[in-house]
Amino acid sequence: MKTIKQNKVAGCLLICLLIFAAANIREAGAQRPSVTPTPTVSPATAPANSPVPAPPLTPKVIGVEGHLELDEIVGVEVDHFSEWAATHDATKLVPFINGRAVRGNYPEEIHPDRNRLHFHLEIKPQNKELWTDLLGAPHGLSHSVTFTIGLENESPFDSKFNQSQPLPL
Repeated sequence: MKTIKQNKVAGCLLICLLIFAAANIREAGAQRPSVTPTPTVSPATAPANSPVPAPPLTPKVIGVEGHLELDEIVGVEVDHFSEWAATHDATKLVPFINGRAVRGNYPEEIHPDRNRLHFHLEIKPQNKELWTDLLGAPHGLSHSVTFTIGLENESPFDSKFNQSQPLPL
């Protein structure tokens, strides 16, 4: 009889021990998140926490006020001009007609705060050949041309006034 009592006590203790162990294992799994080792990255290759600079906004001619004629003042509206002018020399801009720079025809007025410039279209020694080509061929009273502005020796700005929406000259 003594061995049966001892077996019952030992069995009860074993069951209690198993329940206690199972409860602790479940608790430990719920409380401790799994730890994933993080790879070590050298500071030289680690990305900076600073924000990536946005690409610069490109200027685009979106409006022309006045007529493209010799000895006329033409107002030009340029989208994102103030941002561009903050880092470039706007006094070196010239009109581009049919993709060709009107050399030496720099702006008479520059208003970066209003995204506007004004050009006085005139013949100068640097652009005489261009005006001869544009006006010399018989086209009738006027003909359509593309128009934009840009730095004299660089690619011009994008323009609304391209082949699909030219201006009269």
